Amino acid sequence: MEISSDARHASSPDGRMPVGQVQHLPLADGPPTHGAFAPHPRDQGIAVAHWLLCAAADRRRARVEWAESGVTLLACGVRFAAVRIGRELIEAAAGTGDQEAIDACLRDALRGGPVIADHHCRQFYALVPARAAHRWEERDAACLGTGSHLGVPRPDRVRSTAGCSYWPVPMEVPGRLCRPRAVKQLIDVGRRQLALGQQESRQPGDPALARVSPEATQ
Repeated sequence: MEISSDARHASSPDGRMPVGQVQHLPLADGPPTHGAFAPHPRDQGIAVAHWLLCAAADRRRARVEWAESGVTLLACGVRFAAVRIGRELIEAAAGTGDQEAIDACLRDALRGGPVIADHHCRQFYALVPARAAHRWEERDAACLGTGSHLGVPRPDRVRSTAGCSYWPVPMEVPGRLCRPRAVKQLIDVGRRQLALGQQESRQPGDPALARVSPEATQ
């Protein structure tokens, strides 16, 4: 669930916020750390929440919304940008529609870089460094930067629930984000698998494969 500067998404009745969401890839190293630090495990969730809330217009309100609905709107382009990837592309890259298997593949493919899933909109959002939005050129996945807002689940919402946003790959260290290169590799795999599936599904009689016969040209 996201909001762009063009205000295309409607608000909920109470006016608070919009209502809402692999293939293993070889990588040389893990996700980058941007302003990251390694807190004690018991403080990790608090540290992650604090880091994310730096992108909130009103931190107190954001905490209340996390407590009441489990999700709050955070500004993209401040702490992070978000690459929006359709579920069809993710399922193709993972080679499965099983959610647990998809979550595991995302974790491996992006080396633990954080990902948000929005079941309602059938979208996944890979969090990348904010500067990535200025150079992003993938045609099948937009990168949301300055001027957009994203519905971000509270850090402990890591289980899939119908109709709810959650973290299939949670942010384990404050500021640790996905590498844009890894996200692009994931998209490339999904794109190739979709194209292959479409090609294999075509039958000999498919108009797309028909050839003009000599008789037809006479």
